[in-house]
Amino acid sequence: MKKLIAEENMVHDRNSNRFLVVLVVLVFLLSAGRVFLANWLVESSDTLRRLDSEIAQQTTQNQNLAAQIRQSESLSLLENQAQAAGFVQTSKISFILPEPNVAFRL
Repeated sequence: MKKLIAEENMVHDRNSNRFLVVLVVLVFLLSAGRVFLANWLVESSDTLRRLDSEIAQQTTQNQNLAAQIRQSESLSLLENQAQAAGFVQTSKISFILPEPNVAFRL
């Protein structure tokens, strides 16, 4: 009987040791997974922050370029550049009409 009880205790101790080993391995794996996940989230956050910064910078640059295009296309700027180049504004508009017997390309 003592032998049977000793054998059951040994089996119980062996099972307890196995359970303890499995529990330690599980805790280690979960800890490593948590560290990995935390690092991945930090990297993702940094990437998103960098991309948001680049988007804001690109948007600002696009707005500045659009303003420059609007300015260079403005009629008042073109008129000032034409006057600076020596052109003058005329108040009389003349049209050249073709003679009836002369070929005129439209």
